[in-house]
Order: sequence, then structure tokens, then C-alpha cells
Amino acid sequence: MRVIRFWRERTLGNSPSRLVRQVRENHSEEWLKRVCRYLGACSDFVAQPSLLPVHDPLKPVAIPSHTWMLAVYGRDILSRLDHIKASITSTFGNILKMDSTKKITKKLSGLAKVTALWLTSVSNELGQILISVLTAQEGPALDTMAADLIRRYSNAGVAPPRLLYVDCECCREGTGQAKLKQRFDGWPDLVVKLDIYHYMRRLASGCTKDAHPLYPIFMSRVSSCIFKWDSGDVALLCQTKREQLKQEGVPRITEKLVDQQITKEELGLHCRRRTRGETQTIIMIELLLNELMGVKGRDLLGVPLLDHERMQHIWQIQKKHVKCIQDEPGVLLYTVTGTTTKGGIVLPNYSCARGSTYLESFHLHLNRFIPGTSANSLNFQLYLLEGLNRWNQDCEAASLAVRHPSLLSYSGDLVHCVNNYSVKVLGRKLVPSFQPPAVYTGELIAFQFGPCGPCVIHTIHVTTCNTRAVRNNIWKGTFKAYFNFGIVYKATPISTSALSSPASRTPSPARSPRLYIQTVSPLSLPPSSVSEATSASCAPGAASRVLFYTVQHVTGGKSDGPT
Repeated sequence: MRVIRFWRERTLGNSPSRLVRQVRENHSEEWLKRVCRYLGACSDFVAQPSLLPVHDPLKPVAIPSHTWMLAVYGRDILSRLDHIKASITSTFGNILKMDSTKKITKKLSGLAKVTALWLTSVSNELGQILISVLTAQEGPALDTMAADLIRRYSNAGVAPPRLLYVDCECCREGTGQAKLKQRFDGWPDLVVKLDIYHYMRRLASGCTKDAHPLYPIFMSRVSSCIFKWDSGDVALLCQTKREQLKQEGVPRITEKLVDQQITKEELGLHCRRRTRGETQTIIMIELLLNELMGVKGRDLLGVPLLDHERMQHIWQIQKKHVKCIQDEPGVLLYTVTGTTTKGGIVLPNYSCARGSTYLESFHLHLNRFIPGTSANSLNFQLYLLEGLNRWNQDCEAASLAVRHPSLLSYSGDLVHCVNNYSVKVLGRKLVPSFQPPAVYTGELIAFQFGPCGPCVIHTIHVTTCNTRAVRNNIWKGTFKAYFNFGIVYKATPISTSALSSPASRTPSPARSPRLYIQTVSPLSLPPSSVSEATSASCAPGAASRVLFYTVQHVTGGKSDGPT
């Protein structure tokens, strides 16, 4: 396990192949050192072989393959799976962000490769992930996810969130509620806001090309039309820069020189900003567009920055969304995460909860959670849950305005056990900052959610009614991985009419009879109960049993082959 722990940190390049090569190199070097010491000690007895017989050195120990490493890593995650799920479902927030990505689903292999096309995540103002689910589309399949989130807040007695930032479906024309408001109808006071970065990208689609020399200036001017900096924070930062220049002995310090010394990173870290308001933003953007549609919007070769007709059409549509990007009154979007001393002046470090930018950063790290280039549905689920747990703990530590403790551990169950024993023995907690998570709420996470919603339709091929034969056949198929982990499926037989799609495959007389079942959730069973499982009846309408048969996945009525 000491070697496997090096692999828990899902950083760029930390692959199983790299870990195996590193272990093999370390073992080989250590073996050569020991052989050198052994042969050096034996060399003194070469002239007198009768005193001590010299034997050949032992052969180096064989290093397991990366496949074996993957299996052990999966079992390590399974041993902490209950705590990981409880930690994820114990996360809350006052400002939520929701976004979807397709990149991570490209790593799915096997039958799951074409079933899940989107990974939708919901995060809070700290960047922690409340839930991540895999779906075939972004629409109705998310209704169950939203209902589970509402139930989580209600059961925990936590106040509902006030804001939800999205990249689409922020409002609706005419009367009635938007789709997102209907989806989160359990939170009637929730305000849906449009992410400003995505709004700016919509306006940028009216440009002729993003390689135009005026494109960066246009994006900067659009940002200035939307935001304005807090005058007090900017004045304090300018005073700090002025004091720094004085300490460095710079003569003739002017306002222009001070402004040149302030970087964009310092502005974002030490200064707050807010939106200008709907009316002023519309006026300023219209003035900017009219200016750049003229002579000032062309480069030295006369190429215009904006496509006149396209930009006019885009602005007429996006003009109504200006109200969706304005800050909500009474909601604090900035929190102090620490301080920095420059030039003898203490500057606060701010963290902004506006928009879904942090969620976009999370999507960039998602690929590192899944080692290699592909993973089946089971390994994909394990790696993703482990990555979400570590990501949430890192975000929580980064949000605290205190010095990071020397102890670093992501095994919350182990820390909780240490605290329990320390309270009994020492009368105090050794890790007082640790708060154990609540009980797992039963929410469906990641691939457990199912690519088409919380339940996926499967087809069972009943090949035998002999328990021993069924148990032997498991070891021959891909269900071997599930059997090794002690995970089976509880199935409820339903009639063939439940498959409403006309493309559904009907039982063929030439083949063995089939049962159409609907998967509920995976069940963790001890090996004793697995070995004593009985075979299911082939008759339609049979009672619910634990099934160990070859499964054929069906999505939208189309068979994808055996799993």
C-alpha cells in the first residue's frame, strides 16, 4: 500500500506505467547495491574457498504489472467508498454553479463508451463539487439530480442556496418559468444567473475571427462595460505600490508609473468589482459596438473586427440577457481568504464566487482523475469518486484564511478513528479541524446515476439454471471484475411491453429465453452470500433475485452487445 499511496495524487503524468517503471528502477538499484556489498564481502574468501562457500546472489523480485497496480488501487478506493460518498453528499453551498463537459466521457471504454455523453457537475462558492452525474443529454435526465439536491438540503436542515450560475437557460421569453426554475422548484427563492464569461463569448461570436489584432481590446472593453472596480480597494493597492516604489528608491513617482506597476493578477486578488447595472451596461455596450462597427473597428489592412449583420442579430438576442448577468443585491460574492503585506501595508486576499469559472477549472482537472486513456464503467466510477473527494478537501483547505496544517491526509475515516481514540485516551481531539461527514444520503453519483437517468434498461440472457455453472461462467466474462469486488445487481423482472421503443429486440425462439429487467442500484454483498446465491427463474414475472448472468445492455431499445 505504500507504493499505491504514491498513485493517489492524480497529477499530470502520474500514470500506472510511470509508477511501475519507477518502482522497478528503485528495486533494481537497491538490488545492485546489496549484490555489490555481498560480492565485495565474499571476495575476501576467494583465496580460501573452503572456509566459506560462496553462493550466487538471489534473483531480484519481480515487480507487478500496471494492471495489478490498477486492481489494488481499485480495492483501496472500495475500502473507503462509503466514507467518500458520505463526504460528497455532505457538501453544501449558498452559491451554486452548474456546468457540463464532454471531454471526460471520451475516456469511457466498453459498452459505456457510447451511452454517456455528458458529465454535469454542481459546485459551491468554494469550488467544491456537490454532485457529478453522467447522462446522455443535458435536459430531463437532470431532474432526478436536482430533486436529490433539494432533498439533501431539506433533510440536513440547511438553508437553500440563493444563486445558481449557469451557461444557458437562465431566463425565458414571455410568461412562465425557465426550465431550470422548474427543475429546482423546491427552492422558490433561487435566482438563476448567467455566467458572465459565457455571455462575453456569445458577443465574441460576432467577430470575424479571434486572431484579429483588435479582438483582445474588444474583449477587454466589453468587460469594462460590465464591471467596475471598487474604488477603495484600488486606492489601497495604489498606495501599496507607491510605498513599494519609495522603498526601492525610484524617483519621481507618478500616477502613470504606479498604474503600470499594478498587474492583472494583483487586481484580481486584492480588489473587488461589481456589475454596473442593466441600463448602464446596455448603453455602454451599444456605444462600443457602434464605435467598432465604424472605421475604428478595422485593422491596418482594412479588415473589420465585427461582422455588421451578425453582430446586430446577436446583440438583439443577447440584449435581454443583460439583466441575467447583474449581481444580486444583498448577496456577498467575495470572501477573505488571507492577507498579504506589501510595502508595509496589509492587503486582503479575496476569493470571488461569481460565475462558473472555478467549475471550468475543475473540468480541466477531470481527465487527471482517470489514469490512462480509457477505463471501464467500474474503474471510471471509482477513480472519479476518489478524485472528487480529494478535490473537495483541497478546495476547503484553500478557502481557509489560516496556515495549512502539517498533517495532510485524505483518509477521513482514519482521521475520525484517531480522533475517537484520542478523546477516550487523551480527552481531546488530535485533529480538531476535522469534521466527520454525515451519513450517505443515497444519491446517485457519477456513473451510478446512469447515462439515461437513474435507471438503465438491460436484457438478461438466461443460459442455465444451474447455480454452479452460473458461478463458473462469471469468471470467464467481464463480470469477473464485479465479482471480485463483491458487487452484484439486484434486478426486478418486468414485461417486454415496458420497452416502448420499436427498435427493442424481442426474444428469439432459436436462442435461450430472456428476461427484461430494470437495474436498481449495485449491492455490496459478502463473499459468503455471493457463493450461496441461487439462479433466477426463467418464467416471466419471477420474483426479484440476485442475478449472475451475461447481461446485454440496451439503450433506447438498441442492443450494444454483452457485458
